[in-house]
Amino acid sequence: MSSDSSKKLWDEFTRGSQDAFARLYSSFYPQLIPYAKKICKEKEMALDAVHNTFVYLWQNRESLKEVKSIKFYLLRSVRHECIRLLKIKNQHSQLDEEEILQIRIEPEELVLSDLGKRSKERVKQALAELSDRQREIIYLKYFNNLDYEEIAEMLNLNYQSIVNSIHRSIKKLRKTQVFDYLKDI
Repeated sequence: MSSDSSKKLWDEFTRGSQDAFARLYSSFYPQLIPYAKKICKEKEMALDAVHNTFVYLWQNRESLKEVKSIKFYLLRSVRHECIRLLKIKNQHSQLDEEEILQIRIEPEELVLSDLGKRSKERVKQALAELSDRQREIIYLKYFNNLDYEEIAEMLNLNYQSIVNSIHRSIKKLRKTQVFDYLKDI
């Protein structure tokens, strides 16, 4: 979706167009579910998080500001809703955001059909060696094509922290050639 058509869609939606809302939903819903599942770990909670996000958008459409990137805005909104739902679920514990978010990237998500079982195990091990934060950053960068600034804003980190984290992650992943697969996504 070009930035002009994206801006037009958002403008129509914020002015109350049900058709624009339906196009927004159908365009982005399939992209939001996998991210929500990674955060929530439970399919039903992930579906609820995405659904709640769209309900909130519709109910507050008139007060929403213009956005640079609809995809970024929606990913960030879904992330916040997932965290909110997880905190409600775990209300008896004092979990912070770091403890809640444990993003996993499974080797099956990468196009690894040409790899043997042994190589797939190395890839899985390499991904497991990344911290939860590094996995989330890698997921946002290479699976959702967010730029460094967007990731920094979404995770409430500074730009340089994101750059450093990606650099360290890539360095770890290069040891098993996992990074070569990420570049092709």
